[in-house]
Amino acid sequence: MFSLYEGKIYNNTPSKKIDFNTLIKIIRTNPYTRDYKTIRDHKKGEIEYDDGKKYLVRCQPNCVVKYNSIKGPNFEKNYEIGSGYIYLDIDNLENALEYKKEFISKYKDVVSMVCISGGGRGLSILVKINHTITFKEEYKSIIDYLSSHYFNDIQLDKGALKLSQMWFISYDPDVYVNLEVCIDVSEGVKCVSQGIIQRVVSNNTLFYAPEREIMYLSITEIDTHLITKTKYINKSDIDIDTIPWTDIKIPRKIRDGYKRKLFTYYFHALFNLNPEIDPKWIFAYVYNVNRNCADPKMGYRDLLSLFNMQYGYIKSYHYKYQNNRKKSLHINPDLDLTGRQKSLVANKVNGSIRKNKTKLKIAAAIEKLTKENEKYTISSISKLSGVSRKTVGCHMKDLELIDLNVLINQLIKNIN
Repeated sequence: MFSLYEGKIYNNTPSKKIDFNTLIKIIRTNPYTRDYKTIRDHKKGEIEYDDGKKYLVRCQPNCVVKYNSIKGPNFEKNYEIGSGYIYLDIDNLENALEYKKEFISKYKDVVSMVCISGGGRGLSILVKINHTITFKEEYKSIIDYLSSHYFNDIQLDKGALKLSQMWFISYDPDVYVNLEVCIDVSEGVKCVSQGIIQRVVSNNTLFYAPEREIMYLSITEIDTHLITKTKYINKSDIDIDTIPWTDIKIPRKIRDGYKRKLFTYYFHALFNLNPEIDPKWIFAYVYNVNRNCADPKMGYRDLLSLFNMQYGYIKSYHYKYQNNRKKSLHINPDLDLTGRQKSLVANKVNGSIRKNKTKLKIAAAIEKLTKENEKYTISSISKLSGVSRKTVGCHMKDLELIDLNVLINQLIKNIN
């Protein structure tokens, strides 16, 4: 069964439930007499296309709902049951009709329905499965299973891979239908029932541990296995050496809306710092952060899901760690400075480094203008260097660079 929306695009309450045969009849005959020709004669973003789609009949092909909102606590309130089908979408095709023929030829024994999309430049696909989805993690796992086992060479529209995805029902008199096929997704669902939520990638990375195994690992033991910041060996008391820098910092409280982003960063940063580590220790680290700092805490299943999604991506062939953070100042731990003293030194030295960079920009602009026989003014220097007029005015009379070694020695002397 599917939730059908017959009203305007802003209507979020389904008109009724329909079965697969009724849906096929709508696709095949266009009983609501919507103007698909005008939509398909224009492109997305054009008024005729956008206005035309507003009046198309819609349905949720993955599930049945009471109201079009299953985010957060609304899931329990509005979600009824899975439709027994999975909706897939292929978009931006040069020749949708030709691609449809090729696709059906290859996947006719896998898919239950294939039709030209409402906009005419893609395909809409339904895959019948032998499982009724009852929660979001099942849907994610089944999508990963289908993607890796059946459609690994197809560029699916990732934006349409949502349990609550709304579909503008298409018109295609030549819609392909296969009533006999039903895909066994037991292997994908089994991962969920065991507490394993995975994102299958080419190397099939997967981590699983029952919560009782993780919760009794001591924080001290976890810390002995992990590096949590970039290693640096000082050559002197205070070094100036700009290098890529990763440092795990944990806030006292992690509120809702920030957990996924922050935990994702932790996973990537910790694997970068500990590339050969048993993934158990990285998961256990973030598990403890979640247990002690998150408000509210992320559920164990959701945390496993997030971990496996990122773990699979991190171990994939094309992955490259992204880190734009740099660190220039490195204070020797043997100096045994207090936090306040470190801040004082860092502020002074980093401030001087920034001043030197600014002076160099101003000096380079003056030199260029002089070589081109141009009169240099505060405005012309500012425009050429990218430094504000106010800052140019402050430094114009003194472009001598600050001697950082002298500054550092003086700071250490004052501290001692």
